[in-house]
Amino acid sequence: MTLRRLAAEVVALLAFAAAVLALAAVPATSADLVLVGLDHGWGPQTCVNGELEPGSIGWEEGSTGIASVSLTSLSTGLPAGNNVPLDPGEYRMVVTFADGYGPDPARFPDWLVIGNTARHIFTVGNALGCGGPPSTAISVDLGHGGGPQQCHGGTLEPGSIGWEEPLPAGITGVTVTNIATGEVTGNNAPLTAGEYRMVVTFAPGFGPGPNFAGWLLTSTTAQIVYTLAYPDLTDCPQPAPVAVYRFWSPAFGNAHFFTANQAEANHIVASDPNWISEGVGFSAYPAVANWCNTGAPVYRFYSARFTSHFYTISATEKQSIITSDPNWTYEGVAYCARTEQHPDSVPLFRFWSPGFGKHFFTANQAEADHIRAVDHNWSYEGVAGYVIPW
Repeated sequence: MTLRRLAAEVVALLAFAAAVLALAAVPATSADLVLVGLDHGWGPQTCVNGELEPGSIGWEEGSTGIASVSLTSLSTGLPAGNNVPLDPGEYRMVVTFADGYGPDPARFPDWLVIGNTARHIFTVGNALGCGGPPSTAISVDLGHGGGPQQCHGGTLEPGSIGWEEPLPAGITGVTVTNIATGEVTGNNAPLTAGEYRMVVTFAPGFGPGPNFAGWLLTSTTAQIVYTLAYPDLTDCPQPAPVAVYRFWSPAFGNAHFFTANQAEANHIVASDPNWISEGVGFSAYPAVANWCNTGAPVYRFYSARFTSHFYTISATEKQSIITSDPNWTYEGVAYCARTEQHPDSVPLFRFWSPGFGKHFFTANQAEADHIRAVDHNWSYEGVAGYVIPW
């Protein structure tokens, strides 16, 4: 090896070491900037009760070797910018490294490392913002009869849930998915409070038997939705009502869509030409971390086959759809409505059109009266709950 070549390699090694040191350096941060630490070991985090404080979060700008950083809200699926203010909730960060660099597994022990990317899910703030710890978990009876469950008072305890290990003969897999975030967890992995879909997959020649009463069955799978650990919202103040935005789509066969999520509404207006905004349909109490401490949950479903959403306040109807109608995918709680009329509420009228294959909802008495009087495409199905006029 020539001296010139050796000197060049030494310079290259020194340059690489400088780049690594640059990556490891943590700049001074203000009180409202929280670096995603997440055990990457590159500096302190600002935490309260083990959770990141609300505010801005991201990766220091101008870091050598990092090509890009992206943040995505798990509850809405919408992108969030690096180092911009975020609402409380769960977010996925993906760090992409430049060519010649890459995530060191020793420095990213809890990150998912794929190629030249490292990704992690983190929490900003307390999603509930009030109230006590989760109560004892409540669950749909899994009814698999294949082994004992960890129970307390007849209900599943908070923590891990799944199928007994090792999996019995004839079962090839078990997945558990958080309905609100879409995140898939492992069998018997620790879970936070929320609603989860369990799917059991059977081996060829096997299939769900009578123990799966109440599950949604196919020839090779059985699935059910259950609830783990309702939070205690006793001390939570009544939230202020929020707008529920209404959209119409001629492209999707006269479909209507309603959302209380302003970010979702803004995203549709900005980027989805299939939908036409019809303004605010009514207002309602927002769900707090997918729970209602005022009124009852209004459950939201989506059908790719019918290119339509459906909403119901009936827990019985919700469970019937989940367990018996594979055309619909449960998407969680849309907002909260009352089951009885109060001084501040008005009826939400529900219609069904066999011609369009769609449901329609309106809190406008005049509009409901007009549809019932002159538009025979729609059949009146009654009051779907009580909401707040806008």
